[in-house]
Amino acid sequence: MAIGVVILQVALNPLVSLLGSPKTTSSRLTFAQSFNSLGTTVFPYISSILILGNLTDTNKSILQSELETNQYHTTSVISQMYLTIAIFLLLFTFLFWRQRNNFTEPKIKYSKFFQIFTILKKPRFAMGAFCIFLYVGAEVAIGSIMVNYLMRQDTLFLGSVSAGQHTAIYWGSAMIGRFLGCWILSRFSDAKNLCVCCLTASSLVIISACTVGFISGWSLIIVGLFNSIMFPTIFSLATVDLKDRKSEGSSIICTTISGGVIIPLIFGYMADITTLREALIIPAICYMIIAAYGIFCHDKKSGSSAEIE
Repeated sequence: MAIGVVILQVALNPLVSLLGSPKTTSSRLTFAQSFNSLGTTVFPYISSILILGNLTDTNKSILQSELETNQYHTTSVISQMYLTIAIFLLLFTFLFWRQRNNFTEPKIKYSKFFQIFTILKKPRFAMGAFCIFLYVGAEVAIGSIMVNYLMRQDTLFLGSVSAGQHTAIYWGSAMIGRFLGCWILSRFSDAKNLCVCCLTASSLVIISACTVGFISGWSLIIVGLFNSIMFPTIFSLATVDLKDRKSEGSSIICTTISGGVIIPLIFGYMADITTLREALIIPAICYMIIAAYGIFCHDKKSGSSAEIE
């Protein structure tokens, strides 16, 4: 399933870029990504009702035959849920297939596998791909420690359930930010927006690390709002000059989301040898580097840049 999601990202991001003016590419990508956030926010709640609501509690005193029946029912409910999702996905696939000829795109000269990586010789793209690596890593690192962080006595001192609910706000704010961002990005410079959001996110992380109580907890939660436009904006800035190689660029960028695995490991190691607060310097540095990329793109405008002055 994860492979399928990556394939969708590789195919759809360049397609969204082609559906309008290059000047509003980041706005369209942000709007498309907002539905991704909507799905990750809404569907876990819906699926918990549809799946868990139909399951029966298992009592230790029930007979073995009844236990097997209960397990069969549980498996059946989950299987039916996934089968329903698969049917809807097939329906959408059919609808998109019917509309495939309505999209016009430039003829692409396909490259051999290793030739794809020659695109990394373009500094703007290579730096953008690295920034995606840093962004995903910083976002996941913060999200993965959020519950433990909010349960600390020197932050919000929440219970595990309440801390989990507050963590949902961190991820949910990305959805809100993306819906708002598609309007903001259509009116202001991509590079400037990226720089402002990254500097704000970095500042909030540092504030959280240097303060206690309400300010410490909520400053880290609010970072999710400023994460919202980073992926589509970096993607737009990195691929603006790729022309017919955007699909290749998209495939490389989608591999750099591996930062969501590597950066949290570095963060965890840092937390082990220092403290959780001091380890927050890792995502703060990530955001600072991405902000520097925004400045670089602003200074290195091209004729086809997605900048709006």
